[in-house]
Amino acid sequence: MSSALRFGSLLAALLAATTFAFAQDVDWKLYGWADVGVISACFFDAKSVTQTNDGHVRVRTECLPQNDLDKVDKKSDRDRKVTDRSAEKIVKGYVPPVIVIGRFEFDKITGVTAYEETADLGDISPNARMLTEFNCSDKMQRTLSVWTKINGEMADDKKPGAWEYVSPETNEAYLQRILCPSQQR
Repeated sequence: MSSALRFGSLLAALLAATTFAFAQDVDWKLYGWADVGVISACFFDAKSVTQTNDGHVRVRTECLPQNDLDKVDKKSDRDRKVTDRSAEKIVKGYVPPVIVIGRFEFDKITGVTAYEETADLGDISPNARMLTEFNCSDKMQRTLSVWTKINGEMADDKKPGAWEYVSPETNEAYLQRILCPSQQR
């Protein structure tokens, strides 16, 4: 085996291990859909939810193209892993937060859980990432940073936006209901 081929194999193995390691550091939860150049499912990272000193809640989100989430090869190890993990969670009583808040009916639990498990694998390139902050007591939110990739063009805005009231029945409203449950009336 040539040294270039060996190096390529080693690099591929390291990248696969790194992707797996990063994927284990997240716990993506579905909260809505958005048109980010294409219809995309949007997730928040439950492991990234933090509370600031002033009582605000910060969370990392990303949107993944729905077409990529829906690609299924029933014979692949990847899809068996998603199916097995989803079934195990549901059997143990897991209900996705988006169903708990009433965004979807309970009969969607299998599909939602499968999307979350697929996102956790970390092998789908996001087309949007945001860091958002919620002021739960005032029912307001602001975007701290945004990164998008639409039609191959990337945009990055790292300056915090202004505080805004959250409009009802929007992705932000659903995410706020999940992250600020004690503030619901």
